[in-house]
Amino acid sequence: MIPSTGSPQYYVEDMLGSSRVVTTNTGVVCYDADFYPYGGERTVTDNCPSSNKYKFEGKERDDESGNDDFGARYYSWRFGRWLSADWSAVPAPVPYANFTNPQTLNLYAMVADDPETFADLDGHISQEAVCPAFESCASPAIQNRIDNEKTAAAQTAQDAAQQAQKQVTPQSLAAQVPAQVKAAIKASVDASNDPSAAAGDKTGGFHEEGGIWGTDTSGKAVPIPALPGQAADPRVEGGHIDETNSANPSLKNNLVSIQGKWHVHSSGSITDEKGIHSFTQGPSGMDFGNATFPINIVVGAGNKKVYFYNSSGVIGKPMKLKDFLGQ
Repeated sequence: MIPSTGSPQYYVEDMLGSSRVVTTNTGVVCYDADFYPYGGERTVTDNCPSSNKYKFEGKERDDESGNDDFGARYYSWRFGRWLSADWSAVPAPVPYANFTNPQTLNLYAMVADDPETFADLDGHISQEAVCPAFESCASPAIQNRIDNEKTAAAQTAQDAAQQAQKQVTPQSLAAQVPAQVKAAIKASVDASNDPSAAAGDKTGGFHEEGGIWGTDTSGKAVPIPALPGQAADPRVEGGHIDETNSANPSLKNNLVSIQGKWHVHSSGSITDEKGIHSFTQGPSGMDFGNATFPINIVVGAGNKKVYFYNSSGVIGKPMKLKDFLGQ
């Protein structure tokens, strides 16, 4: 985890996911604790620069209430009980209940009151408590309900992901690109249009420029230009830039996280007996396959448009370069 202080902290978990040890980026233990079966914390050491919020089963513990956020519900380790009744995506008289185990009928009980055997990792009673392996879920009704709930939960997650994808727009992504990164992207467009001895581009307009950006240990956004791609002919495939091949590797080594990358598709063209041949301005199939960062940008130096994309394709409509730069 990288807290607001900018220095990474590393978590060591036990088999339940509880944060037992936290170290600094130099390996010094700054947090050491044990947990009681129902989540009570017994602290040995706690002097990390940023306090540990992820405790019992790795869930975030609220500073004000002291309750743990398990996703589906909040849990109070003081009472060993959930603060709301269990629920299921598919309506059921008693959600997740195993009628052969009375403990599962209490919709506020944690781990069916058996913390040495079960773990409620997502805010719902564990499937093992509802359907233990030694019983093999003999009741078809129980197994059918569990399967239906899993299917409904998966569909809900898929719908949420699709809705989130629809809400991502070029404008919202552009707002996440720092001003100094936008300036570096503009410089890359200019450099792509200029001659480059390193790229073997004698006239300019026939090689790619680009780079990556991220945050350093101080939390500052840092753009890191890459070495230029080699000069290319728009009639043949080639000349692709590696945005991570930094011109100044020491800057890249100082990053603690990478937020995005950019590269410029060249503006040059060649005319022969078959006509005018120009470089593709938007992302290529290779670009989609290499869309590995949170924000991926291609700038068409020829049409002066900015394309945001991911592995699924172009996100929304391309922006005008001047709008992206805020000019």
